[in-house]
Amino acid sequence: MLNSEAEAERLEKNAKEEMKNRNYELAQKHFEEAKFIYEQLKFSGKVLFIKKQLVQLKRVIEYEKQKGSIKTPFVERKKLDEEVVDQQKVHMLKKMEEIKTMQMNERDLLEAEKRRAKLRSKIDPREKLEQREPIKDVKIEIHEKLPQKKLLKKEEKAKPSKLESLKIQGAEKQFQKRVNEILAEKKQEEQRELDTLKTLPMELKFMIEKAKMLKQKAEKDVNINIERALGRYQYILELYNSIPKDKVDLTNEISQIENKIAELEAKM
Repeated sequence: MLNSEAEAERLEKNAKEEMKNRNYELAQKHFEEAKFIYEQLKFSGKVLFIKKQLVQLKRVIEYEKQKGSIKTPFVERKKLDEEVVDQQKVHMLKKMEEIKTMQMNERDLLEAEKRRAKLRSKIDPREKLEQREPIKDVKIEIHEKLPQKKLLKKEEKAKPSKLESLKIQGAEKQFQKRVNEILAEKKQEEQRELDTLKTLPMELKFMIEKAKMLKQKAEKDVNINIERALGRYQYILELYNSIPKDKVDLTNEISQIENKIAELEAKM
């Protein structure tokens, strides 16, 4: 029994390796053999796990057959490359629009800051006292009856404390500084992405743009067809894994796709 279990584990391991190498039909064969052994050993947990893997493999194989082989005829490949170039142009235009929007937002923030400063000057207690000219004579009569010390205390209370003014100014400066930092970080990130795409070979650009288009379709399919969405995410993961890390670091993107696949598998 131990030898049978070891053989099943070996087949399961080989199947996973073949999946990484995109040999899906061979991986399916190994999983089938491992499932047969686990069924004989009555390991229901392992059998259930392998059944799920086989279902996913079947979808991937069908998806690959629909898309065709990796080797694309010259005319079709040229057409796909033109589509990718168009997508890149659209993407760059969107980026430029986002940068313009951020610049407009920054100007709006500065205008809002100017309006706040203007409002603060309008509600300054000293200006309030100057605006009350019609009842000035009445106030003078009352003030003349009060001791000079009480008048001074009231005037001091009417003025905002220096500490409060400094706190308000400090908070506003900190807020504006953080806004500028966020805008600068976003601009740098977008510039780095554009610079990276410019230096990549055409084949890698094609793969990255293809993954982006598939991701957009998968996001729409999540609420319509979970199985199709799962197949798209699995294909995206394969594309990302096939891109050399020394050319483009897609660690974060791969992690996000893996989490999405796990989330969809849990819903099925």
